[in-house]
Amino acid sequence: MSIPAPRPPPKYFKLNTILTIVLSALAIPIHIGKIDFPLAPFLKFDFCGIPLAVAGFINLSLSISLGLPIFYLGILVIGATNPLSPLMKVLAEASTYIPMVYLYRRLHSRKISYKTLLLILTAVAMVSRCVIMTILNIIITPLIATLFWGAPSYEVALTKIIIPTLHLINIFNAITALYVAILSMPIIRIISKEGLID
Repeated sequence: MSIPAPRPPPKYFKLNTILTIVLSALAIPIHIGKIDFPLAPFLKFDFCGIPLAVAGFINLSLSISLGLPIFYLGILVIGATNPLSPLMKVLAEASTYIPMVYLYRRLHSRKISYKTLLLILTAVAMVSRCVIMTILNIIITPLIATLFWGAPSYEVALTKIIIPTLHLINIFNAITALYVAILSMPIIRIISKEGLID
């Protein structure tokens, strides 16, 4: 006979839900402020991944089912030139924090120092984002270039635009995952002590 999982207290569940939604919405205006990546100015750093990551740690299922759609619609409305580029941004951030959350749940109760845990989670975030976004950039970005950027064909976009810049995109994604992990983990550590981690 299986024992049902205990339900969180109503107040905790309400606060947990509100924080997840608010942090996901907060990522929208944060996304507006951008910094050029010096090696490839068409790539822009921003800090929206930090509140999204914290929201994922608070309530992963809600951050995926509601938080990321809120973020997608927000950045689509505030100035995206096509519907696929914001989708790629959402997938990039999701590929950064979702593996962090799953690994954190497996490791945080073990006797691992905070620095070791941070190192492991950061490495996982960097590898996950680079691998997943490499695949998506090869598949989806040529389509975006063909439909919205004036590339003459999918093949031309892939061979002339994506492949030659893929190493720069990977460096950019590695740096982004690095600072998202490093800057979000101290916040996650604090809210974990308050019992707000899912």
